[in-house]
Amino acid sequence: MKKLSTKLIALVLSLVTILSCCAVMMTSVAVNAVKKLKIDYATSNGISLSWTAVDEADGYRIFRYVLSEKKWKALKTTKSLSYVDENVEPAEVYYYVVRAYEYVNAKAVFSKNSNTVKAVLAPGKVTGLTVSSRTETSLSIKWNAQPKATGYLVYVYNPTAKKYQQKASVTATSYTLTGLTQGTSYKIAIKAYVKHGVYVYGDFSSVLNATTSGPMVPTNLKGSADTAKGQITLTWSGSLQNEGYIVYCYESSAGGWGQIGTTKGTSYTVSGIKETSSYTYAVSAYIGTGTAKRESLRSDSVSVYYKSKTESENEQTQEMAQKGIFGYLYDPNEKCFYTASDPWQRMVGYNAIFDVCAPFTFIDFDTVRLDFPYEGKDWRVQLWKGQYGLLFYGAEVGVYTKPQDRKLAHYNCASDEEMLYMEMNFLQKKNGKWVEKFTRPYGAYWWCTGFIPGNLFGNFDILKLDMRITMKDYTMLSGFTSALAKEGIKYEVVGLDVYFMYE
Repeated sequence: MKKLSTKLIALVLSLVTILSCCAVMMTSVAVNAVKKLKIDYATSNGISLSWTAVDEADGYRIFRYVLSEKKWKALKTTKSLSYVDENVEPAEVYYYVVRAYEYVNAKAVFSKNSNTVKAVLAPGKVTGLTVSSRTETSLSIKWNAQPKATGYLVYVYNPTAKKYQQKASVTATSYTLTGLTQGTSYKIAIKAYVKHGVYVYGDFSSVLNATTSGPMVPTNLKGSADTAKGQITLTWSGSLQNEGYIVYCYESSAGGWGQIGTTKGTSYTVSGIKETSSYTYAVSAYIGTGTAKRESLRSDSVSVYYKSKTESENEQTQEMAQKGIFGYLYDPNEKCFYTASDPWQRMVGYNAIFDVCAPFTFIDFDTVRLDFPYEGKDWRVQLWKGQYGLLFYGAEVGVYTKPQDRKLAHYNCASDEEMLYMEMNFLQKKNGKWVEKFTRPYGAYWWCTGFIPGNLFGNFDILKLDMRITMKDYTMLSGFTSALAKEGIKYEVVGLDVYFMYE
């Protein structure tokens, strides 16, 4: 009996040992690590994490390391495959790992760490931007510091490029912009940034409108003609810091601007005008007197077309128009033929093949095509000079447009709204000197033409067009002058007026 009890005890101990080994084997089960942990977005509102599932995992635990605190901290235990950490601060740096786990004998067994991901948050929006001091050529600015920001970028708006351009990168909370123009308003903005391996930038501050000392350049210059009184009236927007204004007129014959008057107000009337022409004006501001007087830059110019009461819209001109040759009208003052504003050709449009076929109708010329895009259309301003049939020679300037998606290079003649204001002087070289043969007056044209009797026998180098064309705005001005430069034609710009020679 004693021998049986001893065997029974030995058997029980063996079973206990086997079960213990099995338990140890059960608790040492390896849990696969999380793979492909990634950051979906990192903003001041939170950092979003996601990862791929681990087979047989019962859940996941997210850990975060805060660089400024230098320690890891468990954030969340979840069965989901994503998590958003909303407890974040601007300009801070965070690291994350995730561990998967399984329950073994009611005990959580964790995997090794996943890959580590890093999030650098942008600093907050800069506040308190203001001017601390100003001179005629500088603006000193300051702003509130952003916690944990590495530095700040200073931007100034460029109206020509139509965008903000970076002017400086500083670590201080102040900066002085130099080399500025007196009496000029500038738009300034600041953004903070942090650098932790990568640069991360905050949002722009509110825009600061700051003006340098001195007279301010007048804006919104406008002009209107009153033929009944023989006057042109100019108006503009000024500034309280200006004491007065100087009015200028551009004289193309003199090759520059000439002062014609001064005023304390924001309007000026030019009197005694009799000649039909276009007049170009600009205005500057001033403060002080004598040797202390300081003048601003001139404003953008404005061109005003003035048509005298005696100009052609009368019975005599209408009678001469009815006597035009082949549908062309005759100008007795300039002694040239020209086309009416709405001839049958306007319905046809324009195609370069017309130029190719021209010699078959005894028309021969030099020509240049000035192509540029504007307001969603392809524009073409084309110039011709040469022989028109056996009896006449002269010149043309045409304005054409077409939709940009039209593959066929056929243009429509410009509509009334698309017509451009221009003036054409036609010159011919005789005995080594250029002689003006006729002028087509400044006005709105889609087709500006002029023809006089004669035959040049193909010698078109002795012909020249002295042109002035007014653009609709500065976008069109940029496109047209680029087309001129591409063709090697030199030009001068006064406001929206473009002066050039076609030889």
